[in-house]
Amino acid sequence: MSRTKKEVMDSICLNLGIAQWETSTGSTEPKGFLIAVADSLGIPYEPRESKPALAKRVIESGGEIWLPTHESEGATVTRSGLEAMERSVRKLLGL
Repeated sequence: MSRTKKEVMDSICLNLGIAQWETSTGSTEPKGFLIAVADSLGIPYEPRESKPALAKRVIESGGEIWLPTHESEGATVTRSGLEAMERSVRKLLGL
């Protein structure tokens, strides 16, 4: 059975040792979560970047490829995008 976006986010937070974040309406990931992940990994970003742009930085920093399916309308990151982030986080942490 596939995991929810919240479950993927929780896994990322657990791997990084940071506080877990709640999703908002429609399982939308908060921008603060993406910033916390980038900060934890020392990945530079511009504060005004969109959520997909922040996720792309994390994904590509870990050697994963950003795909169009990693974002959806409304400037949100899809579950597959969060899963790519999770793989990148694990690679960057040597897990």
